[in-house]
Amino acid sequence: MVYKNKNRSRCELVYQGKASRRDILENTPAARLQPLRIRGEDESFSPQGWKNMLVWGDNLPVLKTLLQMKKKGELKDSLGRPGVTLIYIDPPFSSRQEYTASNGLKAYEDTLTGPSFIEFLRQRLLFLYELLTEDGSIYVHLDERKSHYIKVIMDEIFGEENFQREIVWRIGWVSGFKTRAKNWIRNHDVLLFYTKSPNFYFHKLYLPYPPGYRRRDGQPPRGKGYPLEDTWNCYPQDRLDSIQIMSFSGEKTGFPTQKNENLLERIILASSRKGDIVLDAFCGSGTTLSVAEKLERRWIGIDNSEVAISITETRLLNLRRNIGNTGEKLSPRPFILYRGFLS
Repeated sequence: MVYKNKNRSRCELVYQGKASRRDILENTPAARLQPLRIRGEDESFSPQGWKNMLVWGDNLPVLKTLLQMKKKGELKDSLGRPGVTLIYIDPPFSSRQEYTASNGLKAYEDTLTGPSFIEFLRQRLLFLYELLTEDGSIYVHLDERKSHYIKVIMDEIFGEENFQREIVWRIGWVSGFKTRAKNWIRNHDVLLFYTKSPNFYFHKLYLPYPPGYRRRDGQPPRGKGYPLEDTWNCYPQDRLDSIQIMSFSGEKTGFPTQKNENLLERIILASSRKGDIVLDAFCGSGTTLSVAEKLERRWIGIDNSEVAISITETRLLNLRRNIGNTGEKLSPRPFILYRGFLS
């Protein structure tokens, strides 16, 4: 059910089990972060005292701990302001499935449905809002199952005025089993892009003109290229196919719902500066963290799956410098693997 709230300025999604914002923020227990080991070598980039964070544990109490760190001044952007500049999450999609990695081990379970799924994600979004810098941005990666519900939830939390774009990411070419559907062929995901305030950081991106391109008057182009739209991988100049449909890719880790590096490269370049903190609270195979490392951002990754944490740690220790995981070996800057326990 959707209804206008008392001040008649916003809509609210009402469902069974919806807790109050105050109760969630005040009464969620914080996690105790126990360092397990430190990895990486080069300390030249990290600000004094900072080490990137990979956290194995339930992200809700971990987010409470990170919020406490922000209030203590321990999380700051590249300009010294409190908070993280960019959040990307690829949460469960309410697909009612269990997912296994290529080694046969259970990667994660995606079985929450209905109000339980919405409240699960809402509680985490409340903390993510609080963690952002005032000029920060969040991208929430979903599909058609629940994106409409979560947009209403994000309008509540971030404000409709801070909704920026619904990005449609075309997954790529279709063949085989997918084409047998007696329906329009599903071939896209949705990314909801919100900001903390109207004054947000954004670096506009362009695709290069093809070789030999000329304007209608026959003159060479004067601009920077084709400005990126909010539909991605939808025309030849913009190749952004999912690695899930590629037979061969140097990025593949064996994690079942891994996202490709060039997708995260686009988001990180557009919505953060070098030295800013990028947070992924459902880090999965570690794509966000790997790309942040390559683009000289600091990062925090959280996941409750031991398989995900193992794959991410291994991936970070075997990075290649180029997006797409090619080129020379890249040694990661120091990061600490933590285990998150309830205090």
